[in-house]
Amino acid sequence: MTLRSDERILFRIVGIHFYSTERDRPAQAKRTEHLLGDNDLPTILPGDFNSQPGDSVVTYLSEFLSGAEKGEYTSRFPGSMDV
Repeated sequence: MTLRSDERILFRIVGIHFYSTERDRPAQAKRTEHLLGDNDLPTILPGDFNSQPGDSVVTYLSEFLSGAEKGEYTSRFPGSMDV
């Protein structure tokens, strides 16, 4: 989704869901970088990365993305345990 105002793009939201296998996620991260392109357009990238802080995919993405720190990591799996 891209939010525009008077034909000016303000920001975009790109939702992702990476595979749960460690083998496939690095390729998905590289493809995400390619699709986002090299520009200054603010982008919100929510989704299920199937990764934890410090994992290779999170480290790779943080090399070309910047943003707010999430703070303390809390696993949300399994969803049936959410309160």
